[in-house]
Amino acid sequence: MKSAIGWALVVVGCGGGAASSDTSDTPETETEPSGACGDVSSMDVTLTGKVVDGDGVGIEGAELWLEERNWSPGRVHGTARSAAGGTFELIGGDLPVVEGCWGIAVSYWLVGDDGGRAGEKPLNPELLHAWEDGSFAADISAFPLILR
Repeated sequence: MKSAIGWALVVVGCGGGAASSDTSDTPETETEPSGACGDVSSMDVTLTGKVVDGDGVGIEGAELWLEERNWSPGRVHGTARSAAGGTFELIGGDLPVVEGCWGIAVSYWLVGDDGGRAGEKPLNPELLHAWEDGSFAADISAFPLILR
C-alpha cells in the first residue's frame, strides 16, 4: 500500500510543466503520508434503544452487552437489561477509538439474548457519529436490535 501511495505522490508532484532543477520545495527526507490510522484513545458512550422480536414487539428482560470484536476480541464494554416495551440504556466504558480507522481497527456489536432468542447488531456507524459529534451518545431506537 505504501508503494501505491508513493506513486500517487509522485504523480501528483509531477505536473505537466517544464523540468526544473529547483529543489527548494522538495523535502530532504521522505515522511509517512497522512491519512493512515491516527491516535488511539478511548471513550465512554451511552447507548439507548429498543430490543424487539421478529414481529417488532418489544422484549422485556433481555440481556444486552456491547462487545468489541476486533481490537480486543470478545471484550464486553457494558451490559444492560431491557425494560418494559424493550427499551434499554447501556453505558459502555473504555471503548478504544482509532481515529481514521473505524471499520478496520475497531468493531463494535450490540448483542442480546432473552434465554430463547438471540441477536446482534453492528454499531460502528452509530458510535463513530457519537465520537465525531462529541455527544458520546447513540440512540438506535429507529433501528432496534431484533432477537430471533
